Amino acid sequence: KAKGLRLWGTTIIPRHNVIPAGTNSGWNDEKTRIKNQVNQWILTKAPVDGVIDFAQVVRDPGNPDLLLPPFNCGDGIHPSTLGYYEMGKWIDLSLFHR
Repeated sequence: KAKGLRLWGTTIIPRHNVIPAGTNSGWNDEKTRIKNQVNQWILTKAPVDGVIDFAQVVRDPGNPDLLLPPFNCGDGIHPSTLGYYEMGKWIDLSLFHR
């Protein structure tokens, strides 16, 4: 910011609870609670020039703590190809013009 750069924040997308396995540390309700607190900070208090709310794009309206089924690649963690596509469409490219 001191050099005139603009800073954009993004929200953390929802995840389904998964048990730890291998190199995956898993996900649980406590991590979801923390994610929601961080997202609230990003949306309301983060020292950024704007926010791209990816969580809003891919969350399930019936349960915003989960990925909408068509946007879930199947592991409950990563978006599907369609989910990534919708996230990309959500970005207003005029944000990057000075």
